Amino acid sequence: MLLNPLKFNKLVIMAVVIFAVAAVFSGVSFAQDSPVTLRFDNGISVNLYSPGYILETMVRPDEYGRYVFYPPGHAGYSLITDIMDPAVVNKGDGEFHPMREEAILSAIEDIKMRGVSIPVEVDLFVLPLPRRYIPTSSSSGMMIFLSPGVIEVSAEVTAFTVTHEIGHSVQNRFMPDLDERAWDRYLSLRGILDDPEYTDDSVHMNRPREIFAEDFRYLFGSETANLSGTIENSELKLPDEVRGLDRFFLTLISSDLASSGESAVPGRIVSASNYPNPFNPATVINTRFENLSEELKVDIRIYDVNGRLIRNLFNGTVTGSELSVPWDGKGDNGAKTGSGIYFYSIRSGIDLMTGKMLLIR
Repeated sequence: MLLNPLKFNKLVIMAVVIFAVAAVFSGVSFAQDSPVTLRFDNGISVNLYSPGYILETMVRPDEYGRYVFYPPGHAGYSLITDIMDPAVVNKGDGEFHPMREEAILSAIEDIKMRGVSIPVEVDLFVLPLPRRYIPTSSSSGMMIFLSPGVIEVSAEVTAFTVTHEIGHSVQNRFMPDLDERAWDRYLSLRGILDDPEYTDDSVHMNRPREIFAEDFRYLFGSETANLSGTIENSELKLPDEVRGLDRFFLTLISSDLASSGESAVPGRIVSASNYPNPFNPATVINTRFENLSEELKVDIRIYDVNGRLIRNLFNGTVTGSELSVPWDGKGDNGAKTGSGIYFYSIRSGIDLMTGKMLLIR
C-alpha cells in the first residue's frame, strides 16, 4: 500500500522536529539500539530505556501534532516539548535535563537489604521530556518513569527519587493492594491502621503506598538517597524508630533470613500446628515463638474455606515461648460448625502464620 505523499511529508517533518528538539537536551544519546538490561548484585534487574532511545522509538505525533510517549503495553503520555509551555511553572535554566544514567545506576546498586536479595525486575524510563499531566517521576506496576529537571538533576535528588520509586516496585511485587493481611500488618506497625487520615485519597504524604516507598528509601537506600535524614511525612516516626519495621520489609521479601545475617528476633513465630488433625470434636493449636523475653500480643482466628471469619479464638498476651489454645469446633455464636476444612491464622507482632485443619463430624 502506497503512503499518501502529503502524509509522508508530514511524518518526515515531525521526525525532524523530534530530533531537533532532542538535540538541546543535556545527556541525551542516540547510540542505544535497544533497552539495556542490567542485573545488580542486590538482585534488582533493570531494563533501562535511555532518553535517546525513547525519542527515537517511543515518541510519535498524534492527530493534533502533539508528541506522545508510548511505553510498551501502556497508554500514551502527552509530552511537554517546550520549557516555555505555561504548564512549566519553573523555567529553570531554559532547558530540560534528563537524569544522569550513572547517578541512576549508582543509586540502584547502593540499595542494600542486609544481604537479602531483592528479586524485582523493572522497566526504567529516563524521560527526555516531562509528561504533561504527570510532570514528576512516578511508577506504574513494574514501570518507573524518571522525569527530567529544569536544571541539572543532582546525584542526591536522583538517588532519593530512584530509591523511592524502587520502593514502589518492591511494594507492587511483594505486597500488592489485594494482600489485605500484609497491609494490615504494615499499617499496624506504622500505627495508622483504620486511620481515616491515611488512605489512597489523602494528601500525597499520607497515602500508604507513599509511606511504604519512603520507609524503603530510608531503611535501605544509600547515604546519598538519605541526605536529608527525613521522610516525606514528618508527622510519622522515622522508620528506624519503629520497632520491627525493618524486619517486616526483610521478611516480606524473604522468609528465610539466614543469608541476611539477621539474628533471631523476639516474638517471631517458629512453628504452628494443631493436634489432632483431622479432629472431632476439638483440637489444640500449638504455637512456638523465638527468644520471647517480654510480653507479646497474639491474635488467633479461625476461617472457613471461603475466607469467612468463624471464630475469634484468642486475643491476648503471651509471656512464654509456647502457646496452646483449644478450639471446640464452634463459631463465635456458640453453634457447632459443620464438617470441612478450616484455617487458623496466628499473628504476633509482624509475623503471620496459617495452617489447615480438617473437622470430621
